[in-house]
Amino acid sequence: MLRFVLLALFLAIPALRADTLWLADYKEALAEAKKTGHPMLLAFTGSWNACAKVDQEVFSTDDFRKYAAKHYVLLRLDFSADPAKLPPGVEAQNEALKAKYGVVDFPSYLVLDPEEHLSKAMAGAPAGGAQGFIDALKLVEGN
Repeated sequence: MLRFVLLALFLAIPALRADTLWLADYKEALAEAKKTGHPMLLAFTGSWNACAKVDQEVFSTDDFRKYAAKHYVLLRLDFSADPAKLPPGVEAQNEALKAKYGVVDFPSYLVLDPEEHLSKAMAGAPAGGAQGFIDALKLVEGN
């Protein structure tokens, strides 16, 4: 039984580690961006197939997590089917940001500098997996 519990914990660690990079509160992300000078990557995502594909093929990879941790403040704007699972105020925040930036497709990604200027917008699952997504970000930011 102990082996089973240890195995379950070991397998859960990558999922827990991946979530530590992503913030859910815009004000917190903006404050972090201003503090570090890093741009914000806003991911408008949900529980749809394309969103799950990007989570699996891009955001959960070591390559993306290493790159993003050095260059971006990550903000996940969750539009999943059950808004009751979101922290208080997050659904309204997400809807306001969706309207502000005219997001209509999911998943969509925006890169904002610490002064909230939009420098890149992308929609859909990127070609080339994690490296394709990283390459698209590098083109915009000159990283």
